[in-house]
Amino acid sequence: MKEFGYDSVEEFKAVVGYVDAHLNASPKHNIINKGLAGGTHMKGIDYDVLGFPIFKGEDVKFTHKLDESLFIAKDDAQFEECTRQLKAAINKGEIPRDIFTPKQLKMIELELPRIVDLTWHHHQVPGKMQLVVSAKHSVNHLGGNKLWGGGIR
Repeated sequence: MKEFGYDSVEEFKAVVGYVDAHLNASPKHNIINKGLAGGTHMKGIDYDVLGFPIFKGEDVKFTHKLDESLFIAKDDAQFEECTRQLKAAINKGEIPRDIFTPKQLKMIELELPRIVDLTWHHHQVPGKMQLVVSAKHSVNHLGGNKLWGGGIR
């Protein structure tokens, strides 16, 4: 399950429940790039069996699980909390500093919600946030913001 971005069968089942609710909420709702389910996007991004992108390896700099109280907060509030947690992980030596540019490190130190050339990705697993290389994140996809984040932008 881990190679598909899920830590457990329970996480996968939770996502299936959110997807089911999303698809049944409106006939206009769909899974963007569902045709890529189980395949690979031309930009080299693999997709899981449900049609969600799998960001992995050097494309993912950090992963954080939001507190449920932040699930439907605005992006800036979510991103600031994620950056605070990233800063703490770097300061504890859990995340190496050298995977970031000096400019990115300055932005992290200031706890800014957005970090140049990186994007906070709302994973389909409820509350899971990934700091992803922006060029990779640019593949079109249905994300967690729509599923568990209230679609708030």
